[in-house]
Amino acid sequence: MTVAIVAISRNEADIADLWIRHHLAENVDAIYIADASDDGTKDILRSFDEVTVLDDTNEFCLQAEWTNRLAAMAAE
Repeated sequence: MTVAIVAISRNEADIADLWIRHHLAENVDAIYIADASDDGTKDILRSFDEVTVLDDTNEFCLQAEWTNRLAAMAAE
């Protein structure tokens, strides 16, 4: 069984590396993140092979839409 996480992120450069490493250490296989950051978070997230990052460029937080889209990707 594959364990995946979906998340939404914005400007989390201070904790992104630790957050990813923690979940990978807990046997999470894949992480799917919609990210709207402009502080370097995307670079940190993309440095992990297990993380798939989608650019969230919408000025409003469309949490339900992004979560459903990411969950569908994880299910594939």
